[in-house]
Amino acid sequence: TLSAVPSTLPEAPYPETTQAGSFEFGLDVHRLLQSDTWTMLSPEAQAWALKAWVISWAQVPCGSFKNDTRLIAAKIGCDHKYLEVHRDDILRNWYLCSDGRLYHPVVTERVLKMLRKRANWENDKAKQRKMNQQLRDLDANVRTGSVRGPDGVHTVSGLSSSISSSISSSVSKKKGETPQT
Repeated sequence: TLSAVPSTLPEAPYPETTQAGSFEFGLDVHRLLQSDTWTMLSPEAQAWALKAWVISWAQVPCGSFKNDTRLIAAKIGCDHKYLEVHRDDILRNWYLCSDGRLYHPVVTERVLKMLRKRANWENDKAKQRKMNQQLRDLDANVRTGSVRGPDGVHTVSGLSSSISSSISSSVSKKKGETPQT
């Protein structure tokens, strides 16, 4: 009996335009040292595998390589013949997606974490911009005296005006003058 092989490749885990920009890769050394792949690799292959992770971070999309052994070897600075012989070890767990690029689960996890941080940062900045605009609007309204509360009564500047009139009236009464309104 033949086992069914999926005829379609998985979709890329994020958009093709994803770039790291100023986000750092951030290597989890403890996790790396616990990895079976890391344990099984020779020291030379470890260096190439680690370099593949790091160099993939700078690719577009971030964390991927075009599925081309010669190109990967050139990008990471490895002799292509060495990489061809040791590809299964050095590129262990990298998987091909429908965009024709290779992705590694751990690097992909890092990219997705970066994208979440970036989205949260953008949301925080949007909230801050909205609050700043509301404060500017409030300040402008206070200066023009057009601030009204929910009941249509002047607030802040209207209050200032009535306090000012009240003080003026009080001072005038003490002097025996007729208050000006």
